Amino acid sequence: MKLSVLAVGKPKDKSILKGIDSYIKRTTPNLPISLDYIQDSKGLSPEKSTERESKAILRYLTSRDHVVLLDERGSTMTSRTFSSYLFSRLKSAQGRLVFIIGGPFGFGEDVRKRSDEMLSLSPMTLTHEMCLLFFSEQIYRALMISRNTSYHHD
Repeated sequence: MKLSVLAVGKPKDKSILKGIDSYIKRTTPNLPISLDYIQDSKGLSPEKSTERESKAILRYLTSRDHVVLLDERGSTMTSRTFSSYLFSRLKSAQGRLVFIIGGPFGFGEDVRKRSDEMLSLSPMTLTHEMCLLFFSEQIYRALMISRNTSYHHD
């Protein structure tokens, strides 16, 4: 059972980074998470940027990984549904369960083809920093739901 989150570009906003770190630290004792970053490709054309980032993403992955792209075109879930989904996938995945947050221009076609699923946090476009903060909180919330704590209210 290995959970991994990969994001293109490390958050630069210190308050957002502090929030992400807080949720990851609260989650990790009960649900180990690997949070990794690949360098974003600022200053390049959208095509070159997604090409470079896609190559780095694919190098990160193994053939056994179950890959979920966080994308506004993906399926949506309630927090309770996500909690069930997360722990079900963690039990069934042969390798890591890898959630990927793309860069400003999204994912290249080769990464989309390699993915197993797409999940949306919102139909609105979010910055990768906000997406990572929201997703970190949802992972923590999923853990709290699975433990039947008072953190989540329906």
